[in-house]
Amino acid sequence: LNQNGYHRSWVPPNHLFVARNSQIRAIRFDFDAMETRGADAVVIENVETRAFNWGRANFAVSANGRLVYIEGQDTGFQQRAYMLQTRANGSEPETRALELSSSRWGRLRLSPDGEMVLLHAVPGSEGADMHVYDIEQGMTEQRTFTNTWDAIWAPDSESFVYVDQTEEGFGIWRVPAVGIGQPELLISQRQSLEPFDFLPDGSALIYTTTDSQRSVNDIYQLNLTENAAQPELLVSSDENKTDVSVSPDGNWIAYVSGQSILLSPYSNAQTVQPVQIANEPTVMEPRWGPNSDEIFYYVNESIMRVAIDPDSGRRLGPGE
Repeated sequence: LNQNGYHRSWVPPNHLFVARNSQIRAIRFDFDAMETRGADAVVIENVETRAFNWGRANFAVSANGRLVYIEGQDTGFQQRAYMLQTRANGSEPETRALELSSSRWGRLRLSPDGEMVLLHAVPGSEGADMHVYDIEQGMTEQRTFTNTWDAIWAPDSESFVYVDQTEEGFGIWRVPAVGIGQPELLISQRQSLEPFDFLPDGSALIYTTTDSQRSVNDIYQLNLTENAAQPELLVSSDENKTDVSVSPDGNWIAYVSGQSILLSPYSNAQTVQPVQIANEPTVMEPRWGPNSDEIFYYVNESIMRVAIDPDSGRRLGPGE
């Protein structure tokens, strides 16, 4: 779909955003024909990127057309963040600076409703903790205070989860995005943990953790609707698993295992053989299309797309 681009984001209804050379570029995608239309165009310039680090770019896009990004160049930390708001009537987008503190910011995540930005203060500035910026109010609030990492938003945008150390070893915590609510410990264990996604209704958290006997990461879920729920194993194999993504309909789990992107049915992932979607040495970051019938992924500085049968999970034709 796009050569020499990385950190792609799908922007409804019909655009794909990618980063390249400290720029955010957009290309139109025709879902009916399943192909791109025309040439890509520059949307924003001077965006902080780290092309050497598996193609990272510090921007995020919401479904309502709001884009936030950190100003900078490749591999450098900067202090200015901006928001671009697209217009439904096709008029010129609004761009304005976000009034942030002087802290140096790492990765940012835009809330699912597009109203808040989750910012990670880089080490040496304000303790490598999580801050929430309210776009409309123009205010930043620090929400964690103990050198936290790996934060992701809950689907309802009312809270986020993150990883922190505990007396036992490592834990995943949940904290309200705003207000005075205190962090809630969801799970604590000796082995490291990494949260990746939620079920679409927010009822369960999907994460990976290391099996101490086999020294590989497996995929687990934690039911968030029950008190003191026990972790449930979803996917186990002899290969490490990462970049886990749940389909929008909640029926499938896509993940990277070794050099492959695999697809497992959510309801019986342990008993059904996974479907291989791609198999290349640098494959990473599978992401679902909005209708659970296609997967985008990154490989060799290109963005690939493969059509999926949402009933069987089988790929429909080669990747493109």
